[in-house]
Amino acid sequence: MESSLLAVLKSSQIAAGQTPSDLISMVRQLETVTLGAGSTVVTVGDAADAAYLLMSGMLEIRDGDGTLLDTEAPGALVGEQALMPGGSGTRSASIVAATDSTLLRIDTDTFQSLLARNRAALEATSEARTRNRLSKQARPLRALLDRGVQKIWEDGAVLFREGDASDGMHLVMGGQAEVAMTQGGELVHIATVYPGQVFGEIGVLQSVSRTASVVARNHLRTIFVAADEVRSLQAADPDLESFLKSLLRSRELPRLGIVHQNTVVKSGEVCIQTIFSLNDGRELVGLRTPGGHYTLVQTDATTAEIVKIAATNISLDRDGRIVGFDDNGDYEDINGLQILALEGTPLTRQQRRSLKKAAKATADLAPDAIICRCLNVERQVIQASIDQGATTITDIQEATGSGTGCGGCLRKIVPMLSGAPAPRPATPTLRPPRRANGNGLIGWLRGALGS
Repeated sequence: MESSLLAVLKSSQIAAGQTPSDLISMVRQLETVTLGAGSTVVTVGDAADAAYLLMSGMLEIRDGDGTLLDTEAPGALVGEQALMPGGSGTRSASIVAATDSTLLRIDTDTFQSLLARNRAALEATSEARTRNRLSKQARPLRALLDRGVQKIWEDGAVLFREGDASDGMHLVMGGQAEVAMTQGGELVHIATVYPGQVFGEIGVLQSVSRTASVVARNHLRTIFVAADEVRSLQAADPDLESFLKSLLRSRELPRLGIVHQNTVVKSGEVCIQTIFSLNDGRELVGLRTPGGHYTLVQTDATTAEIVKIAATNISLDRDGRIVGFDDNGDYEDINGLQILALEGTPLTRQQRRSLKKAAKATADLAPDAIICRCLNVERQVIQASIDQGATTITDIQEATGSGTGCGGCLRKIVPMLSGAPAPRPATPTLRPPRRANGNGLIGWLRGALGS
């Protein structure tokens, strides 16, 4: 092995506790990946199955909207965050080769072996990357990170209990925080808080006692910002309170799972992201922009068919399940579509027929829809002639030629002349979701909280 390559290894985060012979032996077992400039290493939202050690070249870490979060030089370990204990298991950012690059692919098993030997260094690397990402995503978070102090909690430790005084808020740097509250005398799991998210802000902002209990999992590490510090920052920055209020909202969806919301920056806009973590293992992510555009995507699904209803695209998998849609605010019952997507059962034949019928109806109403197929006349041409004074079929025939051939288009032209309102897209009949709630996590929380 070239001495320069060994020098890169020795300067990397995986070198601690490894002898040169250990490093050489490990490298010989790992896959080498060679990429050209502009090639993608991993994509945000993808499932994580490896980390990468950059041997030569340069990498760019980019957010989902393309925002540059960081650059990495040889010796950098990347893609490890999703593999860390408590990680979400999905990529939180995309990694792109800025120049021709060579990487070592570290599979999950090898990474876990490295983690067992060098946990402190790998955790520090992951936390630094989380801090950097948060500070670049939103200005209010930078001030909180600067004022906070690091806290480390072992698995099962109780950070605070429901009813305790609210002494501050936490930004999660690593591990997980399980949030639970008592409802009807029973402990109910409300949310799992992952790296990059926040908890404890409600009691601080509203000056009330803790509304839930929080238990540490997977070696939880947080940046803790005392309540007085938060209030001081609020006084200096009026936007901070509204930002924090929308940063994380968690609710239980009866029979379905857990939903939590946070703010994310996409294309320079602060958007609301809603993550549905369902009991059957599926995850759906919704994103609403300030302009009212809403998308929903099932993270592990493959789209087999897209049904377009006006400006709304509905994605179906090969079994006929709704696995996503995007809407600009015009669909009459977007909640109906979302319920079907969360339910996760294949659409009935009647439901699919309704979708197809609505799609066909709205396609016929598009401005560029062909009304007269004999002469290839679009709807917008006929409408323009009506706007210019045409009031009869004869007027339309003379102005556009429509209806002078087979005459099949006349039944579509007559409603246009009368000014009848366009029919709205139909929404399929819904069925109530049928899901059972598991109690594995609740049992763990009861044990941790001593209840």
